[in-house]
Amino acid sequence: GEYHERLETLQEAMELYEKIPAERMNGIKGIGFRLEDGSIYDGKFDLMVMGEMQTEFINEIPQYRDSPLVQKAIADMEAILSKQKEKNMAEPEILDSAEKAEEPQQPMQEKKKEKAVQTMLHADLRADDFERAAQHYKELKDGMQYHFERYREILESEEETEKYPNRQIRNMRAYTQEYMEDRQKEILERLREWHGEEKYQKFLHVIS
Repeated sequence: GEYHERLETLQEAMELYEKIPAERMNGIKGIGFRLEDGSIYDGKFDLMVMGEMQTEFINEIPQYRDSPLVQKAIADMEAILSKQKEKNMAEPEILDSAEKAEEPQQPMQEKKKEKAVQTMLHADLRADDFERAAQHYKELKDGMQYHFERYREILESEEETEKYPNRQIRNMRAYTQEYMEDRQKEILERLREWHGEEKYQKFLHVIS
């Protein structure tokens, strides 16, 4: 993957973000912040992931919700995204539908649930609560397994598949065991990147 830190402005971060091809990434594209205040929440946190603000999850943590610096970063990032959307509408991107179908798109509710659990997982590791972090990681894996099994049930029934549009069926077919394993590796790599090797190895020991 590609990683940059200690950038001076969010605009600079956004320009680098736009230059990174999504298909070249081993992880998920995003922009984060680091609040250095000596608390248990001192460290890195997602601000925007794949074009979506993480405001809801950021503000679940009082330390971030009450921080003028964090709230300014949220407002500035939202303004940058708003301008980017206006630009994209003026110059629409031509997408290769066949290429886009290769990567399964999670339903919005599933994406929100996964992001919420990841937020709690990061908070657990900041507090050195490895047992709770392991529980949240298991919750993530169980959620993925549930969707995998549900999609297999649908795909094995002609009656069920007829209830869904072709795009959703393609996404279900792409939601394989290999896809789940890759997603779990991405999450673990993000934990290593944001919390350091020592804490990462302790977490691996707990979940192994």
